[in-house]
Amino acid sequence: MTTTAGVLNLSSAEIQRVLEIEERTFPHPWTLADLEWLSQEKQSLKLGLWQGENLVGYVIGTIEESVFHLANLAVDVPCQRQGWGSRLLRTVLDRATELKCRSCRLEVRHSNMAALHLYQKFGFAVDGVRRRFYTKPVEDAWLLSRPLPAEPEPQPIVVYG
Repeated sequence: MTTTAGVLNLSSAEIQRVLEIEERTFPHPWTLADLEWLSQEKQSLKLGLWQGENLVGYVIGTIEESVFHLANLAVDVPCQRQGWGSRLLRTVLDRATELKCRSCRLEVRHSNMAALHLYQKFGFAVDGVRRRFYTKPVEDAWLLSRPLPAEPEPQPIVVYG
C-alpha cells in the first residue's frame, strides 16, 4: 500500500496538533500561547508534514527583512529518523527562498546532536553561542546560519510507502 505524504501550510486551527507533537518531542515544549502568537505573525511560515490524515511534523519561522528565522522544527517521535525532518527543512528553505529571503538562521541546543547533524547536512554553520539560552535544563544555544540561493533548488518527486 502506498501512502502519500505532503508538506502544506498549517492553519491556525491546527496549532493544537502542533502542540501535541511539541509536547511529545521536547523536554521543555513551547506553550499553546507561544505557538498561537508565532502562527499569527503576518510574516510567518508555518508548514505541516502530513502522512495521510496524520500530522507527523511541522516547521514554524518568521521572515525578518531578507532573513528567515527558523523558530522550531519537529517530527513526531514515532516518525523520527525516516527522512521527514530533511523533507520539512528542504521545503521551508525553498519557501523562504521564494519569498526572497537571502539567509536562514536558528538556535539549537548544543546537546541536540540529531538536529545539529540535520542542519550540518543542509550547509548550516555555527556563527556563535548564546550562553545559558535554554532552561529546563539550562543549556547553551548554538547560533547557526546559511545563505539561501536566489532560486529554489529543483527537487525530485518522491512517494513514500
